[in-house]
Amino acid sequence: MSEAELVSARGIIKGKLTRILNFVKTFDSSANINHILARKSLLPSILKEFEEVQAKIESLAKTTADKTSASLEPQVRERESFENNYFEVLAEIDTIVENRNKIQNSASRSRQEPNQIVSCYVSQVNPIYLSTAIVLVKDSNNKLQKCRLLLDVGSQGSFITKEVCKKLGLTSKSTNISISGLGQNESTVKTITTAKIKSLYNEFTLTIPLLVVAKITDPLPNFTVQLSQIKIPKNITLADPEFYIPSNILLGADIFWQLLCVGQIH
Repeated sequence: MSEAELVSARGIIKGKLTRILNFVKTFDSSANINHILARKSLLPSILKEFEEVQAKIESLAKTTADKTSASLEPQVRERESFENNYFEVLAEIDTIVENRNKIQNSASRSRQEPNQIVSCYVSQVNPIYLSTAIVLVKDSNNKLQKCRLLLDVGSQGSFITKEVCKKLGLTSKSTNISISGLGQNESTVKTITTAKIKSLYNEFTLTIPLLVVAKITDPLPNFTVQLSQIKIPKNITLADPEFYIPSNILLGADIFWQLLCVGQIH
């Protein structure tokens, strides 16, 4: 090949590198990273092509310089310019890939690290009645089953026992949520389900997510209830006439405030 043909071939090779450099510099960080990796795989062959052509040009230039005392400086600058662009492309690609890996690793940790909610239960010596209610819960056959709720405004989550979840035939899915209480006691819930509840006394309905646990609390109330000593007005309909029986679903603060209505007695 003549020197002119070699210079033309070098220009084509430099054009390949320039197109990749421009693509990398304008690459959208949300785009498919494989487009970057595919272009990176082309770089070694582009460098090899340049080295072969540039070596021939420099050889011809040296021969000419020996005869005419011409300077080899232009060819030195050509090589330096190409190498600078080449390593700039590599650095840009490595930065893009590294940033993408950081984002993916961060997202992976977010999926693996459990979310955290707080739920506490305190055993009391003095008689304290917590809010409870009887509601209808739709089972897997679309039939309504009576269930007892414990209403706990101090809990950030809502729960259902495994026993009741299985009895109702509710569909569950995997989750990873950390439950913590006082004293930094923690446990992790691995299953969550969804239930549709309906009031016994009106048309109020609500679909709620429930964390599935083996046990919600110890039996509540944790003392003997003397019904004869509790004065309940005869004109009052209790949300749970048998409030002294342990509950198997707990509704926390995420649901509690949606249940309030006019006419409650405190």
